[in-house]
Amino acid sequence: MHNSENKTLRPRSGFTLVELLAVLTILTILVAMAVGVGNYIMDKSKKITTQEVQALVLRSIDAYQTVAGAYPADSTDTASLVSALKGQRLSKEIFDRIPADSLDSTAAKIIDGYGNAMKYVSNGGAGNAPVLISAGKDGNFDTLDDNIRSDGR
Repeated sequence: MHNSENKTLRPRSGFTLVELLAVLTILTILVAMAVGVGNYIMDKSKKITTQEVQALVLRSIDAYQTVAGAYPADSTDTASLVSALKGQRLSKEIFDRIPADSLDSTAAKIIDGYGNAMKYVSNGGAGNAPVLISAGKDGNFDTLDDNIRSDGR
């Protein structure tokens, strides 16, 4: 004969499946938010780096124009611009402040924060001023929505 009245229930230890699923769901949401914020911060950092490099190059271009009386000629890439800026003492002093990782391995092209070469147009900015253009995150100059221009347009 069993005496069920004498049985004591021992407390359960551990979590139920529902509790574990709830915790996993919350953790998944938190990780997704952290990744999204991280990507935003990285993109913003690359954009700021690009704008800082553009500002230094434009200061060097202005110094070149002060001495030479004209802006350096347009080029399909920035190699001839770099050569012109390094060939003049005043503009070279400013140009040499550009971080090494903002120039390609031969130091002939100006690189944006995304690792892509920028484009230079001597009269493409506001008021026919010189402008440096970054292709932005996608590396494509034809998609204008993410291009970063030194004149802010």
